[in-house]
Amino acid sequence: MKDLLNYFSDRILKRLRKFGVSVPTKAILHELIRVSYFASLSTEEGRFVRASLTYADPEKPDLDPPFTRRAHYPHITSLGKHQPLTVKSIVKLGRAVDNWSGSIAVWGTTSKSLVTWGIVDQMVSTNVRMHHERASGFRYLGVLTIAIDGVANISVYHHNFFLGGLRADNLVNHQSDAFRALVVAERIAPSLAPVASCIAKALDAPRKTPAILRNYIDSWSDTLARLCIGLRRIGTGGSLLITPAPVSSAIQITTPFSYSRLGDSLALSVLDWQYQFKLGREYRALAPSKNLPWVFSARLNLAETDTEDREIELSGAVKLVTSLASVDGLVLLTPMLSVLGFGAKIGPGPTVETVYDGPGFMRSGTRARKADLSGFGTRHTSMLRYCCADPDSVGIVVSQDGNVRMIMSIDRCLTLWGNVKLIGYSNYSDQAARHERQRRVRRAREKHSVKLGYSPVPKTVASLLELGEKAKLITSA
Repeated sequence: MKDLLNYFSDRILKRLRKFGVSVPTKAILHELIRVSYFASLSTEEGRFVRASLTYADPEKPDLDPPFTRRAHYPHITSLGKHQPLTVKSIVKLGRAVDNWSGSIAVWGTTSKSLVTWGIVDQMVSTNVRMHHERASGFRYLGVLTIAIDGVANISVYHHNFFLGGLRADNLVNHQSDAFRALVVAERIAPSLAPVASCIAKALDAPRKTPAILRNYIDSWSDTLARLCIGLRRIGTGGSLLITPAPVSSAIQITTPFSYSRLGDSLALSVLDWQYQFKLGREYRALAPSKNLPWVFSARLNLAETDTEDREIELSGAVKLVTSLASVDGLVLLTPMLSVLGFGAKIGPGPTVETVYDGPGFMRSGTRARKADLSGFGTRHTSMLRYCCADPDSVGIVVSQDGNVRMIMSIDRCLTLWGNVKLIGYSNYSDQAARHERQRRVRRAREKHSVKLGYSPVPKTVASLLELGEKAKLITSA
């Protein structure tokens, strides 16, 4: 295990250097990885740790601060007492600071001097964006963040970039963005295209149908990821089967349940967002002339309210369908993500022998590597059988250990996509690191005064009280 942790640390350090930031020494990074990994194996009062570590310099905790600092932007508050970085200290602090709401700030110039020195707050905003629950959010602070996602499960990030992860004794360098793969978009587009066309007509913009369809497909992918993330949180595992026409001889729907709200709210959320965007663009075009009737502003406010309400509706539908998928059997869905039933069982059939690695098949066809099926259980083998019988289907299996795999038939060949990417980060690449480094250099040359918020009212309690004191002085004078 020690050799794997050292190799993983070396690889993370190599990638981190590509961003042109001041990186920790090899010994420091090794220690951060080691402590995080063994903390993930530990329990506190019978509960496993779910925390994160942010390696940040107390003198400069934010490498890339925004020019306009919004109210919910993350901040690091110093602890009254610094503690040496150990597995025990992270397990203790991890109970108080879970990785959804905050992160434990650590720093040291040597591996022996590492300490926990602060707590990063407002991580909820970052997490809701990364988990596709909201479009906006902020990047991780500091040089790097190590998220403890589960037992023997850690992920390392630099700002918004995934540098690598460990899943038990498996090294993860890259995750396949399977739900956004072109072949998946082509599979579902015929079902979504008529709705996208109607959205364009409702907006009186028929020429924008292709762009609206792309936005719809992206939202579809995010919703599918949210379902899988929910199943991972529950920890039971589960399966989703998407097909335009179920093969009745191959599947039995134990509990028929016609629930269209998930698919309907997804489609309508695209319409509401597009309408709000259209009004916002018209508002900005009229703003310089200052000839804005109050009715127009009211319409924009109402559109924003409708968009927010639709997001809440979609979140509620996602949670319900996630709970349906946590029971035995699978959830059967249409390509528009309307539920047909849950607890569905796939019948017996011939054993599937040849399954290709999905990303490899897209590059090399039948010359791609064949998937090793020896370790798969009933969920995977039954889904493979069904997708072989129904070439128009897409099957998703979430294992109890959190691994997500997608199965689909392409050109009469069965493919399996492992390590499916769910979280909304950017995969590392040398090119992406170079572009990020260049962006920071350009940004550093720009001269901007940092401001708090957008409106002219006080943005800190100190400035608010100062305003009150000035008012007293004026009154007394």
